[in-house]
Amino acid sequence: MDALTLGDLYTDALKLYSALENSTLDSNDKKKQELVATCVTKFQDLWRGVDSAKVFSRNEELDDVATSDLKFFLTLYYLGDLQERIVDTNRVHNLRNAMRCFQAFMKICHDYSVISEKEYDQLITPINPTDRAARVERLKKQKEVQAQMAELTEKKKSISRTIQEGGTEKEMEERETEYDGTERKYWLLNMMGLRGSIGF
Repeated sequence: MDALTLGDLYTDALKLYSALENSTLDSNDKKKQELVATCVTKFQDLWRGVDSAKVFSRNEELDDVATSDLKFFLTLYYLGDLQERIVDTNRVHNLRNAMRCFQAFMKICHDYSVISEKEYDQLITPINPTDRAARVERLKKQKEVQAQMAELTEKKKSISRTIQEGGTEKEMEERETEYDGTERKYWLLNMMGLRGSIGF
């Protein structure tokens, strides 16, 4: 399975996930649960493809990962989130599956130094439900990340426009390098934002 096919799988899976997010149906509605099941299958197929293609390796560091491959880090998070949305008689089983996916997502973020050892330890330690300060702090960080991602999205659009306008070979090379750097920051922030939304 080549990178292009993986990219297409990711795009298709994310479109379905977005449709699920925007759905106004009740969580236990049959049609919504069918969409959840389809999303789970899509992301499972994607992760199998990522694993089969050996997109990530234990012998590499974050700088070694191509910018276009960074989005595949998020697959495990989406799988965990989707497992939590399944409404059936196997609730405990689904929650355990979600926990495993979230833990695997955080581990890969830790292994590639997206998060520090300290952050990793904090994330895998359950938050005391009565610890309002910890919950508020986590929410504050999420909002900060979301704001930064919005800024990077606008910057990517701006750079894309300048690339479309054309220019000298040197100018185009500089713009493409800037775009790649901005795209990289975007996906890394995305990872940080999603792992911050996980609350055990």
